[in-house]
Amino acid sequence: MTNALTNDPIDGVTPATLVNSSANCQRIAYDIVWSYQNSLPPLPDPLESLYTNPPNSGGGGNSTTTTSNSGNDSSSNNYEMDRQKFEGALTSFYSTRNAAAERLTKFVAAASAALACEQLSRNAGTALIEFPVDPSATLTAAVDSEILLTGLGVGGPSGLDFGCLRRSSTSSAPTWTNQRPRCSASA
Repeated sequence: MTNALTNDPIDGVTPATLVNSSANCQRIAYDIVWSYQNSLPPLPDPLESLYTNPPNSGGGGNSTTTTSNSGNDSSSNNYEMDRQKFEGALTSFYSTRNAAAERLTKFVAAASAALACEQLSRNAGTALIEFPVDPSATLTAAVDSEILLTGLGVGGPSGLDFGCLRRSSTSSAPTWTNQRPRCSASA
């Protein structure tokens, strides 16, 4: 994504802010897919022969004649058939790569969202972590606890402070304690 933005810059857009616009995510995905030099399908005949006006002369040149079981002769122009086959191969060439770019668009948006979340996490001053005290307890009897981490930020977790918030499923008001967690050896 960074290389695509470097080669085809979008004003005011970084990899982390791509997620703000689906059009920008799509543009980067197309840039990534189409940045590879894929060769076009080969021409079966000279280009002038395939696209001369009128496109289907109805005979002459490279035409083939086939006889069916009923004895009827059928004549077809090879240039016209070759042109139709080439156009089909060309359409397939473009649609395959465009479909890959459309699929990649979702991954570009997801990667951009992850980068944006990383930046928010790095700049956060506090973090709240919720967890059940006893994961094996039933949902109605579960007691949830939360840990508030403060002192976070760009400088890292220096001066990290723990606070515990205990909430039972039967109580509507949580109780807050600012105590360090204690470990005991007794069971």
